[in-house]
Amino acid sequence: MKKWKNWAYSMKNSLILLLLNRNEETMLIKLYAIEIMEGTIKFSELPFSDKIKQRIKNYLAKMVEDDELLAELTKEKE
Repeated sequence: MKKWKNWAYSMKNSLILLLLNRNEETMLIKLYAIEIMEGTIKFSELPFSDKIKQRIKNYLAKMVEDDELLAELTKEKE
């Protein structure tokens, strides 16, 4: 059952990416990065696949330009 849930979760994230065109996808990533910077949401609470999380993390890295702050913002669980 766990494999089925993981597969369904993966397909949901893939579907999200397919439904969004390139500009909307980029905007979604930017918005989540801003929310993380403001402290509204934690990186560990993002409901996305690792692929999308990595893109958000890459955008955060461009925004903060500080490895220590980036590590603090993107830590998974305490």
